Formats: sequence, structure tokens, C-alpha cells
Amino acid sequence: MEISYLGTNRDQEILEQLKNSSKRVYVYGSAKYAEVVVEFLQNHDITVEGILVDEKYLNEKAIVCGLKVYAIERLDDLESINIVIGFCNVDKARFLRDSFCLLKTNVFLLWEPVELYHWDEEYIHRNEDVLNEIYNALADNHSKEILRLLIEAKLNHRIGKLLDYADNKQYFNELTYECDPENEIFVDCGAYVGDTIEKYCRFTGNRYKKIYALEPDAENFATMKRNLGKTDKIDMVCSGAWNKRDILCFEPDGSSSCIQQSGNKEISVISIDELVKGEEVSFIKMDIEGAEIPALEGARNTITSNIPKLAICCYHKEDDIVDIYRFLKSIEHNQKGYKMYLRHHSNGAYETVFYAIPYYK
Repeated sequence: MEISYLGTNRDQEILEQLKNSSKRVYVYGSAKYAEVVVEFLQNHDITVEGILVDEKYLNEKAIVCGLKVYAIERLDDLESINIVIGFCNVDKARFLRDSFCLLKTNVFLLWEPVELYHWDEEYIHRNEDVLNEIYNALADNHSKEILRLLIEAKLNHRIGKLLDYADNKQYFNELTYECDPENEIFVDCGAYVGDTIEKYCRFTGNRYKKIYALEPDAENFATMKRNLGKTDKIDMVCSGAWNKRDILCFEPDGSSSCIQQSGNKEISVISIDELVKGEEVSFIKMDIEGAEIPALEGARNTITSNIPKLAICCYHKEDDIVDIYRFLKSIEHNQKGYKMYLRHHSNGAYETVFYAIPYYK
């Protein structure tokens, strides 16, 4: 695997271009990511004039970060503004990037508007052997190219061609498809408000045996219970996934809530092994803001016994991809094991998922 060291910061180039332009700046999108983008731009002394959304999503009374929200279809002077994408829909972002001339304006796509990790050349050199081992272990060329482009993106602070390999089919896709899911037991670690479970139910046509939904944030948990309603097939647990039963400090922050020593709340955590008590789990998803490795350790017996499908987010910590790979290698035994894949599901530095699919599938 060859890596390019371009040594350029594309985000910095965009910031300079926006600062030097006489055109007004708008952020396209109104959800959480748009707020992050607005704050990022403002912290770099760029004035954001307003928020743009598709007209069907317009709420005339909506305010985002103190800014008025406009329908993009109603603007008749698109040629006089700059648009910074503030959403994670990769298909739409790809369309805007490739057809910005049709909008008569400049469309900018930032790689990383918040403080997540980058890799530097020292990190790549230090981990060169294991990264090449992972590259060779990945089961398809799509995964290999994602790893290569992801390394380039994290080295160069620019998304490059990674967007061309991204898709919106996070967790539930051709890799995790089950033609006969009636006996599937799905464990959702980081269930948030139940949105992933709702997608899973659509994915399976409501055909499944059981769902365990773990969400440690009390406010998110209450919302999830309202959203999903009462059902005997979904076991909702107000705990985080960890390597043992414990009480830990926690920093609540909506979908980005995380276990943190400096957190101002306490939450209960539990291991998957203790939770499922030997049930034949067939699918585990984890998006738990950096707690993935302890949670995997807490599921070691379940994974070793059942070899379930795994969809594990690998973008929260610097060593996630390496550590998840090493964990998977550590549980292979008796010719049981996994085919490994990488997929990227956003137009920025987020939502890279390590998929482990049993050889028998």
C-alpha cells in the first residue's frame, strides 16, 4: 500500500478562500453537523449569513445558532454566495460537489470542522506493518481503497477521493443482509433515541427474534422508549456497553455523549456477555464514542461462541482501526473467524465502520 504525503491542509485553503471572497457565506443544512460547521467557521473569523435548507424542510420560525433559515429554492442570487455543506448525506454532497456550476455558486466541502484526530507521518511509520497487514486482510478492493484514501485524508487533512467511496448504507447493507432474519438477535450499543433500531426494523421488514438496545444517557433513553413504544421483542437497557458492570463518569452531549473521567454525570455500564447470558447473538453494532474496545472485550465470550456479524465504528480514537483488527485476530480459533471490511458513510471525518462478517455468510 502506497500513501501520498501531500502535506496540504485543504480546510485551511477553503478558509482562506472564504475570507478573501466578497461573497456572503451560507451553511447548507440545519441539524447538529450544521451547528458544528457554523461554529467552526465563526471560530476562524468567517461570518455566516444564514442557514439554507430544502424548501420541504423549511420551518419559517427556525433559528440555528442564532441564524435565520432560508429555503435554497427561494434564493434568486445564488451566484453571489458561497455555500459550505453542513450535512452528512454523502449522495447529496457528492452531487453538489460535482455539479456546483449548475448552482452558479461555489460549494465547499470541509473535511473536519471539529477536533478529531489526524494521523501524521510518524504515526503511519510507527504502524506501517500492522496497517499493511490490515490492508492485505481486507476482503475486497473497495475496503482496501477506503483504507488507503482514509490514511491520505488523515495525513493531508483533505477528503480527496474518499467521498467517491462513501455511501449512506450505514450498518445495514449488503454485508449485513440476512435473508431469513427471524432468528436474529441484534445488540445495538449506543442506541441513542432508537433511530438505528427503526432503520434495522425497516431493513429486516420487522422480522427478528430480539433486540437489545443499550443507551446510557437517561434523556436519550427516555426518548427512545417513547419512539419505539412497548414491545416484548426489544429489551431497552439504560446502560453503556463496557468490559464489566460498573459506574463510570459520563459527559452527556446528545448523539456524541461519551464515557469520560471529567464527565459531570455517572452512568451504569455492563458487559454484553453478562447482559445476554449466553443467548445466540447474531449481530452487534457499536457506535459508543470511543468505548468500542472495552465493549468488545466485554463481549469476547459472546463473539467467540457465536461469531456474530459486527459493525463497529472506528473513527473515535486514533488507534481504533488497529485495535479493532487486533481484537478480531485474537478471537479467531478452530477455523472460525471473520472476513473484514471497511466502509465510509459520511462526507467528512466521521462514520467509518469496521465490518466483520463470518466466513460462513
